[in-house]
Amino acid sequence: MKPVSLPAFFKTILLCLPLCSLFPCSATAQFLWEKVYNLDFSATAYSAVETDDHNFLVTGRALSNDSFQLLLMKVAPNGDLLWHKRLAGVAGEHSRIIARTADQNFMIVGSSVQYMILLKINADGEPLWKRYVRKDRAGICLDLTADGGVIALGSYTTPLNGELISYVFAAKFDSLGNEQWSNTYFQQADAWPEAIEQTPDGGYIIGGTHAANSTGGGFLLKLTGAGAVSWFRTYKNPGMHKDYFRFAATTNDGGFVLCGWENSILLPPMQQNPDAYIIRTNASGIQTDYYLVGVANSVELANHIFQNASNQFILTGETDEPGDNKNVLLALVSPTGATQKKCFFGTPDFDRGQSALETTDHSILVVGHTSSATVNWRKPYLIKTNWQCSTVTSSEPGPETAGISVYPNPTGAILHVDLPPDAGVSCSVEYFDALGRLVATAALRPSGNETDVSFLAPGVYTYRVLQNKQRLKTGKIIRL
Repeated sequence: MKPVSLPAFFKTILLCLPLCSLFPCSATAQFLWEKVYNLDFSATAYSAVETDDHNFLVTGRALSNDSFQLLLMKVAPNGDLLWHKRLAGVAGEHSRIIARTADQNFMIVGSSVQYMILLKINADGEPLWKRYVRKDRAGICLDLTADGGVIALGSYTTPLNGELISYVFAAKFDSLGNEQWSNTYFQQADAWPEAIEQTPDGGYIIGGTHAANSTGGGFLLKLTGAGAVSWFRTYKNPGMHKDYFRFAATTNDGGFVLCGWENSILLPPMQQNPDAYIIRTNASGIQTDYYLVGVANSVELANHIFQNASNQFILTGETDEPGDNKNVLLALVSPTGATQKKCFFGTPDFDRGQSALETTDHSILVVGHTSSATVNWRKPYLIKTNWQCSTVTSSEPGPETAGISVYPNPTGAILHVDLPPDAGVSCSVEYFDALGRLVATAALRPSGNETDVSFLAPGVYTYRVLQNKQRLKTGKIIRL
């Protein structure tokens, strides 16, 4: 994927045309629109919000003269770029999250080289006020509070025993940006916060990734309304070398959900490809469910998640499906963990979905960027879809291929998987434990196969037979 240098005239055409008029799109993909925005400078889009007139305000960062600037874009309902601005400020400013306030204005949290930034703007992108919150704090996320104020999340990095350690920082502000309280939390060394929300009891939930003993996992930190710690919990899946959590949110039942990806070190076999997955907890942070969204032999990373009014989870991130290119991943997951839709969008370059939102017309807007593999140049990339996109794989019940036998069941050590003689190549079988974790994968050949499952602990496992990532058969086995 070599970068292509385009004259300014053709850059203008690329900005104005839908992507499908420039690059081939799947015949089954029926999205509303997707667009790459050439702004004549490198830029990344992180977050968006819908305005009263159904336009979208998009925020992110622009790279200009080797320094970051806070980027604002206004996009029409059909994806056309109405305007873009780079807001002047101190060195290295950029933004992460934008939210609409009760007075129909907008709040942004971000960072400069030295400070957390809290910025209020109107619908035309004009600053109403700006606060440089605290030195050496990076602004990551915010939520609007029931009293009309703002809770802002950041990180604080400081030397400890010769190493840089990251801690959690949270600050509460009134509607005018006056700080009411702030705290730095030291519950877990090297904790990278990613999301904050006000909870129904008036407190706050913070989620992200923590590191301990060279491994990574997730954490939830529950605060009271005054910023005191109510509880702190970490999440680590056995056998996983590093888990990375990129977002956390409240659920409709009063619990919480985290999304991220895992790397397995289980042997045999070695499962190197990260899989996107979801962890659900109750209101006390106790894990209740684990949902795997990934597919064997594919890379899938989850960056953002939320639950809609139908209790489904909408997840976005990135994947190498299909065709080993880096594409935007959008998944719809049922309340019980079944992947109902998986959609892939992409350009000839590397693409990432940073966040998603449900619009007033019940479609989904994905915010992200595309970047060259060889040049440090990024372009905002937005996709609007009504879920009529191509579905590459699904764990929902459906027709299965006849002539596949998996036996004996129960089994002690060896499991036979028989395929019909015309099954073809590129077949495999996956085994999942009771929590939905992928624990083994084995390649299959036409006719008979023997797979060694002696390394699995006794229990009930789900298997899935695939061909080119399409499901042929699913079922359960008992390992004695």
